[in-house]
Amino acid sequence: MQLCILYYENRQISTCWGYLYNLITVFMIILDLNVKYIHWLLSAIYLYFWICGKNWKGLVYIMNWLDKLERKYGRYAIHNLMFYIIGMYVVGFIIGIAVPDLYTRYLSLDVSMILKGQVWRLVTFMLQPPSYSFIFIIFTLYFYYIIGTVLENVWGAFKFNMYFFSGVILHIIAAFLIYFVFGQSYT
Repeated sequence: MQLCILYYENRQISTCWGYLYNLITVFMIILDLNVKYIHWLLSAIYLYFWICGKNWKGLVYIMNWLDKLERKYGRYAIHNLMFYIIGMYVVGFIIGIAVPDLYTRYLSLDVSMILKGQVWRLVTFMLQPPSYSFIFIIFTLYFYYIIGTVLENVWGAFKFNMYFFSGVILHIIAAFLIYFVFGQSYT
């Protein structure tokens, strides 16, 4: 994305588009997807960059706002956040293996139970690991570690914290919306 923004500023979108085309082609070959879908995907990405090009001032405003927040609250950022997230998943994995029903009964993001007073569920739902398979959890947590540390090194601790915690907050908001609109609570 930064490469695309840099090229957009220099009005060299074709070079950026070439990089995106090559990257998407490689991913589609790796995933063994049908080549006819690449044109739809590339058209959607081109449309996205065209729209972002029209709204360039809004993107600059958001980045300036994040920079101001970082200058003001950057000292509160949690450095090496991925270590804590991985530790949280390991604790959830151990709980899931030791007491399988504990997560669904007392720790999941069940909005109906949160409204009855079990507010700890707003935090403990993050304990659920991606899988309860021992081999899969090792590879997944290693992948999370690699991706998370790279993002933190590139973006900085504050922006990575904003990315992660905004995802958590939006997840909670979505769970409440689903509960109030459809009356369903997913455990």
